[in-house]
Amino acid sequence: MIAVYPGTFDPVTLGHLDIITRASQLFDNIIVAVSENEAKHPYFSLEERCELLRRSTAHLTNVSVEGYKGLTVDFLKEKKSKVLIRGIRNIIDCEFELSLQGMYKAYVPDIDIVLLPATSNLNFISSTLVRDLLKHNGTIDNFVPKEVVEYINYKIQK
Repeated sequence: MIAVYPGTFDPVTLGHLDIITRASQLFDNIIVAVSENEAKHPYFSLEERCELLRRSTAHLTNVSVEGYKGLTVDFLKEKKSKVLIRGIRNIIDCEFELSLQGMYKAYVPDIDIVLLPATSNLNFISSTLVRDLLKHNGTIDNFVPKEVVEYINYKIQK
């Protein structure tokens, strides 16, 4: 069974990686779907975000990474997936995701939405927090995979 885990991943965090790793143990194949989502004014380009996810998930043999534009439900249909994975950090995320279920089911009636709660020691991490730290020259090592830290250090040295 193919499951899709969509998001902006700007950048991928240890929380995202935890969800991906746990989902990879539940499903045959996971597609991490990286949304272009220019409305969010991403810090990293779509290509950079996809590459950072590929590097960070290279050890997971049943995980692939693809960028996409448009609606997540259209991506699900294109990939013939009936499973949507969403990570939740807190009750606010849970309420938001539950409110979206009706919309997803309107487009893909037989979809199963799997909400995976964040591991407790990672539930405070967000890409927004990481971007704020980057903008203010803060240390991000404890919040993102080592591949992200290495990439940022490489970019700074260029």
